[in-house]
Amino acid sequence: MKKITILLIAACISAVVFGCVTGIRDMDIDSIEMTIEDEEGSRVEKLLPDTEYSLGFRVKDRKGEVYLNPNYKDFGFENVKNMEVVQQARFSVTINTDKSTFHPPGEDLYGFILSVKGNRYPSRAYTYPLNWKAYSRIDYSGEDGENGLSATEAPNESIQGEDGTRGYPGKDAHFIACRYRYEGENKILLYDTERDQLFLTEIKEITLDASGGDGGNGGRGGDGTEVEDGAGEPGSGGDGGDAGYGGDITLTAADVQLFNYIDPVVKGGEGGWGGRAGRWYVDGDLTKTGNSGRSGRDGRDGKVRYKTVSPSELKEKLSRIEVPGFSLENVQ
Repeated sequence: MKKITILLIAACISAVVFGCVTGIRDMDIDSIEMTIEDEEGSRVEKLLPDTEYSLGFRVKDRKGEVYLNPNYKDFGFENVKNMEVVQQARFSVTINTDKSTFHPPGEDLYGFILSVKGNRYPSRAYTYPLNWKAYSRIDYSGEDGENGLSATEAPNESIQGEDGTRGYPGKDAHFIACRYRYEGENKILLYDTERDQLFLTEIKEITLDASGGDGGNGGRGGDGTEVEDGAGEPGSGGDGGDAGYGGDITLTAADVQLFNYIDPVVKGGEGGWGGRAGRWYVDGDLTKTGNSGRSGRDGRDGKVRYKTVSPSELKEKLSRIEVPGFSLENVQ
C-alpha cells in the first residue's frame, strides 16, 4: 500500500509539472473559489488603476473532490467593467485595469461576471472597489529601452556587444483640476482634455508622471581567446540607448490651492550605459581590450505650465464631459 500511495503522489506531481489540467466544462460543480493577486503575489480585495493582476481558481465537485489545477480556459468572462482580460491560458488568467478612475457613486469601479463555458453552474458577479488609500500616481511615463545582449566568447572573430534600445518619451498631457463632491465627500477630479479621461482621487498628493524612459544599456563585448593559429580579438561593447524626453504637462484650475496637491514629474530619462569592452588575457596578463560602448544621451526634461481660470470658465470647460455618472453640479 505504501508503494501505491507514493506512485499516486508522484503521478499527481507529474501532472502539475508537465502541464496536465482538469477540464471542468462537464463537471458537476459544487463551488468555485477565486482569488486575485497583485504583481508581487499578494492577495488583494481592492484594485489600483493601470495595474496587472492574476486570477487563481480552485474548483470543488459535488463529491467533495477539490481541483487545484482546473483548466482556466474553461472559464468565461462577461460584462467586464473597467478592466481587460489580457491573457487566458490553461494555468493562468491575467487582467489589466483601466487607467481612468471616475465611476458613478455607489458602484464598484471594477468587475466581471464569471461562468463556466457549457456548464450549468450558475454565473457569479465579482466586483472590486478602487483602492483609494494606495492610489497616488497617474502614469504617463515613457517605457524604458531594452538592454543589449552581451557577446559570447568566440575564437577567431571580434564579437560586438549588442546596442541598447532607446527609451520612449513621456506623454504630453493637459489636465483640468477641480474639487468634486462624491458620495458626500470632497475629492480631486482631474480631466485629461486630450484623451477625454477622468481621474478621481482623495484630496492628497497625486503624482502625474510624464518622465522619459531610460535608455537600455549596451551589451558587453566578447572576450578574446587564444587558439592554435592565433588569437581571437576581443569585441567592443554595445552602445547605450538614448533616453526619452520628458513630456509636457499643463495644469488648469480655478482654485490655485489644488496645485499644491499635484506633483508633476517631467524629468528626462537617463541614457543607457555603454557596454564593457571585451578583454584578452595571455598567461594571466591583460594583452588587449576592445572598445567600450558609447553611453546614450540623457533625455531632455519636459515643461510644466500652470493656468488659472475663473469658476465660470472652469465649468464651461468641464461642461463638455459626457462620462456616465459625471455631474457638473458636483463641481465645487
